[in-house]
Amino acid sequence: MPRHRFRPAAIAHARDLAQREDLPCTYDLADLRRAPFGTDSDAAFGLVMMISGQLNVFRRDEAYAILKRACDAFTPGGQLLLEPQRFATVVASGSAAPSWYAAADGLFSDRPHLQLKESFWDEQARTSTERFFIVDAATGEVTRHAMSNEAYRDDEFEALVVTAGFDDVQLLPSLIGVEDESQSVNLAIAARKPAH
Repeated sequence: MPRHRFRPAAIAHARDLAQREDLPCTYDLADLRRAPFGTDSDAAFGLVMMISGQLNVFRRDEAYAILKRACDAFTPGGQLLLEPQRFATVVASGSAAPSWYAAADGLFSDRPHLQLKESFWDEQARTSTERFFIVDAATGEVTRHAMSNEAYRDDEFEALVVTAGFDDVQLLPSLIGVEDESQSVNLAIAARKPAH
């Protein structure tokens, strides 16, 4: 499913699930860098989660701004839960060998296509970049996509969260709190907005 369809479909699925479970949740499709966060007492958040390595896709200044805005929108004592990619995970993705495959459909096209991928690791910037070239099987048309990830060491993650206004920061080996091979590419970070 193409990206432009994936995000609305994920929101629709979350809304349906919340309705079935009778959960008082609200879901919005927005650019996290610009989305308004609730700041009044009626809209304040008790929990903010960003999982599946998504924090790494933002430039460092953007990641800080998102976390700062989240902290400002929290109720006192509100909980932050992050699941960023580990430093080694970002290095590995940027150091991967070129690859390709053919597919009937996928993230970048809902038509049969060939996907070519190349990866780069920039040691100085500590950033990985993956470039995807999608060749339409019927027309030969080529579209290009790219994704970059920032690599953080554990102490840099902790400093980022503290600088954004959180305390009681805990770095955990996984979302379940213990080593878990199925979650080994990411780590978990829990923190709270100070209660005062």
